[in-house]
Amino acid sequence: MMNRFSFSQSINDISNAIKQNKLFVLFGLFLIIATVIFRTFAFSNIVIIGKSMYPTFGNNAVVLVRKFSLENIEVNDIIVANISGMQIVKRVTKIDFDENDNRKFFIVGDNCFGSYDSRDFGFINENMIIGTAIIQIFPFSEIRIL
Repeated sequence: MMNRFSFSQSINDISNAIKQNKLFVLFGLFLIIATVIFRTFAFSNIVIIGKSMYPTFGNNAVVLVRKFSLENIEVNDIIVANISGMQIVKRVTKIDFDENDNRKFFIVGDNCFGSYDSRDFGFINENMIIGTAIIQIFPFSEIRIL
């Protein structure tokens, strides 16, 4: 009788372990899916290469980018835009409207002498904007809300 109880208890332990692992695996899958959705549609990070935004950002600074609420972009906001397949980080210095009342943006790097920006390619359309920089997250000594 004792052996039967031990065997039954072992099966119950295994069954409970499987149930707990299923919950763990499901929770892990949920976190992975939530992270992918979050990074795809809500936030992303970008590494700033070069010194076009110096002194605001140095080379290899990392910023968190909000990809929604683009209709709230204002002059002086720092944005990430897709220009000819490149992601660039610049400051909005002027907002204008085209003949169809669509907003267009003049963007300039903070380092005026070392920046490829609207002075080279002109105004950009709103659909070229990926998002707005909201937090500098690296280097750690310079973490701040923008």
